[in-house]
Formats: sequence, C-alpha cells, structure tokens
Amino acid sequence: MVSSNSENIFPAEIDMLIESTVMDILTSAMELAWPSMPNLHENMYAEFGEVIASVGLIVYKTVENLKDNIKNEDSRLVFDKEATSLFLKMPKKISEVLLRKYSDRWAKRSLVAGKKVLPAKKSIDTPKICKNDNHFIPRSFLKRYWSKNDSIRVCRIINGKIEYKITSFGNWGYRINLYSLFSENKFQLIEGHALERIPKVLNLKGLNPLDQESLVWFLAMQFLRSPSYIDNLYSNIIGILSKYGAKNIPSNEQLQSVYDLMIKNNRTFEMWHEELIGNEWCLLHSEKSQFVFPDNSGLVGYLNGEKYVIFPIDPNYCFCVLPKKMKKEPRLYIKHIEVNSVISGLIYNLLATGCVKEFVGDVARSDYSLDMQLRDDDFASIFGFIEKKLDNS
Repeated sequence: MVSSNSENIFPAEIDMLIESTVMDILTSAMELAWPSMPNLHENMYAEFGEVIASVGLIVYKTVENLKDNIKNEDSRLVFDKEATSLFLKMPKKISEVLLRKYSDRWAKRSLVAGKKVLPAKKSIDTPKICKNDNHFIPRSFLKRYWSKNDSIRVCRIINGKIEYKITSFGNWGYRINLYSLFSENKFQLIEGHALERIPKVLNLKGLNPLDQESLVWFLAMQFLRSPSYIDNLYSNIIGILSKYGAKNIPSNEQLQSVYDLMIKNNRTFEMWHEELIGNEWCLLHSEKSQFVFPDNSGLVGYLNGEKYVIFPIDPNYCFCVLPKKMKKEPRLYIKHIEVNSVISGLIYNLLATGCVKEFVGDVARSDYSLDMQLRDDDFASIFGFIEKKLDNS
C-alpha cells in the first residue's frame, strides 16, 4: 500500500486503511461475543445490527482521528502503532457492550420470540399511506436554490469528462424504497424546520439556539440518509451476520427496521450536535457560481480531530463548519466570507469529484471541467484561507 520511496499515500488508500482497521476491530469484537450468545433469535437482529452500527460510528471516528498521522511510509508506522493499541483495547469493550445487551434484553426476548407464532395478517380495507420515492435531496431545497423555471442541470462524470442533462428538480435526488415511512416522516419534520432557517443564514439574520440546532440536525440528516451511507450500513450488517452464522440474509424491511431504530433514538443526531455546535461556522460566497451540489450532499470529515462540513446552498453560497472550535462568545449570526477563484475552485473540484455518481450545477453553465488529481493539502488550504479571513473580520 505504501511505496518504498516514502511518497505521499493517496487519500483513497488512507480511507481503505481506516475502513479495514474499523472492520478488524468490529470483527474481533464479534468473535469475542458471539460464542456467548448462542440463542440469539433472528427477531433480535435489527436491535443487534443497530448496536453494531452505533458502535461502528464511534470506532470509525476514533480511528479516523489518526488520519493526519499518515503522510508517508515512515509516519505510517505511527498510525500502525496507535491502531494496534486500539485493536488491543476496543474489541473487548465492544464485546462487553454486546454481552450486557444480550444478558439484559436479547436472551429473554429470544426465548419468547422462538415460541411465539405470529397470527395471520388481516386484510385492511382502507388504503395505506405509502411514499416509496424517497427524496434524499429535498425537492423544496432544489427548487428554491438550484433550479430555474423548475429545471436543474445534472452533471455526471464519465471517464473523467462531464456529461450534462436538463431535467425537472423533482426527477433527481431520490431512490425508490430507500427507507421506511417512519424515517420519511421524521425527515420531513427536520426539513421543514431547517429550510425556514437557511434564508436567515443567507441574509445575515440573527440565529437563536433553536435555529442553530435545526441547521445541525438538517446537516446530519442529509449525510445519514444518503444512499451511499445507507448502502454501506446495510452491507456491513449483512456481512457481519452472514459471517457469524445467520441462517437468512435480512430482508430490506428488516434492514430498514435497523435504520429506523437508529433514527428513532436520536443518538446519532446528538453526536453530530456535540461535534458541530461548538465549531466555527461561516458562509462562503463565490461570485463565479463555482459551487455544485453532489448526490451525497457535500463533504464531511475530520481534520486535526475536529469535524468539518462543507454544504453548498446554491451556486454562489456554501455553508461551512470549520474543524475549529469557536471563541467563547455566543454565535449570533453566521459570518460571510468572500472566497477567491483559487479557493472556490478547490471547493468545486472536491465537491464534484466527491460525488457518488452525479452533481447538480448552475443551470446556466455547461463549461465545468475537472482536476482529478486531488491533493492532501486541499482542505488545509481551504480552511487556512477561511480562518485568516475570520480572524481579520
């Protein structure tokens, strides 16, 4: 994975290294716990998967905090040493969490579930309320900030080149049966609160604590309900259950029930709130309409142990949470920062190349180009520029 001449490691290789380390930790924890859970009934798989998913988020964050240590072959040894230390400590702690859950709840419920026979389903004459075209990108958001005459420009990267199409804002950013009606309804509530606050951000209006909390929940929702996040979650659950003796692969409904539990208990949203509410926020402005909206909603990650988010609002404005704690005074509004063509170009390139398949651009533009050579210091350049602007404002 690392070249012998100590050249820089590619970001993709670092991400693969982090993911494999996380999976090694979770797998080891499973190997410790599974023999002591012989009677776990398949009806408990949803709760079991929820615990694995929740713990996996914590493990991923812990391991990713080591990311900045990986620069070349020599510093890779530092990462390996610290990752090994985590591998020796974390699996036992995770297995203890699983076994406590098994002892307190799953063992008893498994005995009942094994004997219980569900009655035949009764036919319901009244029609069910059903919404299976789940828009993981809010249509109202696309219509207001990315469309012209209800049309948007969708851009897809194919063989390093961009292909364009014009379509209705309602025909993009959705997947059939991505998540359940429960999650759909909760997301609509979060959208409704947050989309009322975005005009305040754009117009330098004051933001009360409820406004700020609504924005954090909206950001968390956008990344948690992206198809890439959900697909990865389901894939990990299926892989772990299959590896350790599950008789049947969970159905899509069972997997959705795992996801519903995670959304219902709010803990994941609270973790985002804890990580973002105290960081510096700002709104970036680019006169050249450089910003684009990717199908995974933007960029999120960690730098120097602090979480960052880059979330484009429209072609000219981009909401940014810096990987830096704000000063002690309370946040009354979000500062606006004018970015130059170099910084806006870096942000555009990271957003465009970071999409899963497609991104939405300025309806009036069909001249986007790409620099596929991403550099390790791109984020450092962006955040360094912004911090200097904030310090001088």
